[in-house]
Amino acid sequence: MPTNYPNWELGVTPDTDPSARISRTRHVSGVRGVRVRGATYRGSQPIDGVFELVDSRPQQVNGEERYEVYCAWFGVKPFTKYPRISVSQDACELIPSYSGEVIDNISS
Repeated sequence: MPTNYPNWELGVTPDTDPSARISRTRHVSGVRGVRVRGATYRGSQPIDGVFELVDSRPQQVNGEERYEVYCAWFGVKPFTKYPRISVSQDACELIPSYSGEVIDNISS
């Protein structure tokens, strides 16, 4: 699990951003991960890479599967529990024990 992210600042942290993309990664060892292709979060650019999972079970939100991941949004913790990235079922792969770089921040 990552270090604690600073809290969301209302009126400062952008709610959505179509130019947002991967801006930071961190190294992990032996974590549950999900490799994604074309995932999005809060209107971001499509994202390809690996995220550390909070929970390996996807949630159904508005007819799509979303995985909860440890990742900051513009350097802060989203006001939701953790980001839930949107990804089509055929564009992700669950990894029970992943070691390597994971996406840790999405910003512009």
